[in-house]
Amino acid sequence: MFLGSGPTGPIDSTSRQFLGNSDQPLKLFVLNLKDGTLAAPPISPAGLSEAFAGSLYNATLDTDLDWQDDVVYVPYVKKQSSTDPSTWTDGGVGGFRQRRTQTPPTGTGARSWTASVP
Repeated sequence: MFLGSGPTGPIDSTSRQFLGNSDQPLKLFVLNLKDGTLAAPPISPAGLSEAFAGSLYNATLDTDLDWQDDVVYVPYVKKQSSTDPSTWTDGGVGGFRQRRTQTPPTGTGARSWTASVP
């Protein structure tokens, strides 16, 4: 299972609204569903120090039609620090590609993050 880190808050007590922002870098995780452990070390794409992932629902692609997902498209939101005050109106879509080196795949192999598309 592929997971992305989410927003960390805070909650605006006046409007009782969750503010979608993050004080952490975007992280991507590959989870082994059989035993609940991480199948690979977390991935932190460069340049996304204050960001979080969007929905990964239907975000995969099986390029070689072997019933194993090869690419995951990850929408993300990041802090727009060029405005004052900073806003959370920047982001894009990145692609994560897993090239498996074993059959059956175990979550190991070459992994890469493709530059984001604004």
